Amino acid sequence: MDDGSLGLLASLAARRRDMMSKRRARWLAGRMEHSVALAPGDWIRRIDVDVSEGEAFLCAGTAHGALLVTNFETGRVVGFAPPGSHVREQRTDTIWRILGEHDPRAAVTAVAIAPGRVASGGREGTAKLWRVVATGDAEATDAPPPVSGIAFADEDGNSGQPLAPLVLLAQASHQDVVTGVVLDDASTMVTSCLDGGVRAWRCDNTKKSEEAPHDLHLVSTVDLESPVTSLAAVPEEARVGPLENAAVVAGTYSGWLSAISVQGEVLSRWRAHVENEGIALPPAVRSLHISAPGALGESSYPTVFAGDGTGNIVAWSRPSNLDYERAVGDDSWALCRYFKGHVGAVVALTHERELDMLVSGAWDGTVRVWDVMAGESLYAIGGHTAYLGSVGLVGDTIVSDGCNDVVAAHKISE
Repeated sequence: MDDGSLGLLASLAARRRDMMSKRRARWLAGRMEHSVALAPGDWIRRIDVDVSEGEAFLCAGTAHGALLVTNFETGRVVGFAPPGSHVREQRTDTIWRILGEHDPRAAVTAVAIAPGRVASGGREGTAKLWRVVATGDAEATDAPPPVSGIAFADEDGNSGQPLAPLVLLAQASHQDVVTGVVLDDASTMVTSCLDGGVRAWRCDNTKKSEEAPHDLHLVSTVDLESPVTSLAAVPEEARVGPLENAAVVAGTYSGWLSAISVQGEVLSRWRAHVENEGIALPPAVRSLHISAPGALGESSYPTVFAGDGTGNIVAWSRPSNLDYERAVGDDSWALCRYFKGHVGAVVALTHERELDMLVSGAWDGTVRVWDVMAGESLYAIGGHTAYLGSVGLVGDTIVSDGCNDVVAAHKISE
């Protein structure tokens, strides 16, 4: 490579460092522009975002069992399943103790979105795989607006807007509440359940829209012997080291983490939290996020973030001389950071890997932003209800839900 090419590369690298430095400064300052990304007129219980193909799409599941997919930039609803797609039938007396008194009011208990696909789980124990037919305004159909618990308004305040139905491809029944859904690829879905099971399913993608939904085909099942209270996808770039063949990490009510393959092999298992004096049982794992190498300054080792029912968050990564405590049950992991600041169950986590910033949502009604390397809370975003359920990231915009019937967008500003 000649001197001119080397100089150009050095210039581009310097420019990128400058841009990242300015971006990090904005995150540290915490100045934000707040807006409403979605207001369907129903309690939004779960959200997920997909930014994998250039455009950003948001999926939301509501308390009355509806699903909505929107273009995040335009606000256009490009996919819709009506209220009642999941129902509020109570499947277990323990749900109140495990998930909290408000979650039994919610029909949709888990959602995931990937290009052209949506997965959802419900309180009634059903997991469903949907096809997103429309991805742009021109493809949306003029279906009538829903009437049961969902109402839209356009810029002029007129209710109703064209909606494109989601096509139900396949479904499967569980013995209890579905607590997590993950789309591993276009035809594979992994689910978790309060019955203690983590299951992998496959779907026939050839189904036509007018056909009845198929049954999902069970690929594997793992019994973790405790209600599974959280489930997180292992992204492709994080499948290294102890997560090399893992599709998901599951967290249980008894406080354990398990890395599991689609084939049902438990690849790694360890206790999520350090034992606390005076507490007979460790806190339940209520949220998880798996980050590819880059967090905590690690260039080749993934990081597992776990939030518990008492308001604490931990980060597990490569064992080193800087760890707080080695994992109990698996020597592949060490507790590298302990984050304290929430005073309610931490039910949602996401990670901005380039800046190494963690975003958490909890039942204390706040979203917090953390400096991962420092292990410190930078600031909290208030104005939420205590029943916040999910957080996500679209670039420098934090999105969050809650029982005030909206998805809120918090954009990091200059």
